Amino acid sequence: MLQISNTVSLADWEIEMTAIRAQGAGGQNVNNTSYTLEPHGNPNA
Repeated sequence: MLQISNTVSLADWEIEMTAIRAQGAGGQNVNNTSYTLEPHGNPNA
């Protein structure tokens, strides 16, 4: 369970995390791959 505040929380089944490639300038790290987690949720499900 993810506790947002004293009155708001999300159950584990309401949250989905997706790994995606992070965007940004290449520069000297052009051959490196960076990932980030993108949260998705449907609290009305």
